[in-house]
Amino acid sequence: TLWYAGVLALSLIAFALVIYYAAGNIFHERQDESLRSTAQTVASAYVEELAEAHSLSKAGEVVLSEITFPNRYVQLTDSAGKPLAASANLAGSTITIPAAVLADARTRGFSHATINGLRVTVVPLSTDQALGYAAVAEPLSVVEAGLRELRRYLFAGVLLVLLLASAGGYFLARKSLAPVASMNSQTQRISAENLSARLDVNNSRDELGRLATTI
Repeated sequence: TLWYAGVLALSLIAFALVIYYAAGNIFHERQDESLRSTAQTVASAYVEELAEAHSLSKAGEVVLSEITFPNRYVQLTDSAGKPLAASANLAGSTITIPAAVLADARTRGFSHATINGLRVTVVPLSTDQALGYAAVAEPLSVVEAGLRELRRYLFAGVLLVLLLASAGGYFLARKSLAPVASMNSQTQRISAENLSARLDVNNSRDELGRLATTI
């Protein structure tokens, strides 16, 4: 039973680790996709507002006053990465975006980066080089919170399955070996008291029953 429990524990732990790391990759990919979609929405709204306001900073202020996202920070920058406008929850601070990230966003149409504990997605405001970028950020702790909850579930699940399987294995082992223990006890008693006595057989059709009838 101990060997069975040990092998089962290793198998369950390996399975849980595979699930955990696969889920972690999925969580991060979905975060990036969601941030990219949000950034593209902001960029589209900015371009529409710019056509009416004809002012980069004014358009940014209007867009960010109309569009808010819980737990997400939005920043609009010029083509050099200088902040033009930011969402109110940034509280006057700015997200410093490296030039390499801006260049990658211009080349590929988007770029992801991790900056000061934030997962940041940057997209160009338009194909016009004179316009800047829309950056949307979300704390990495959002994903980490989900992973912590998953770790708790996996730990509890592995422990519960292991306990139930071990208890079941021990019960089955005792039930399976009970006839052997009974035969051993009877054999010792017969050898000490009466060599002509026969073993009591509960089921003469199984392997142990056939063995007992030949003794």
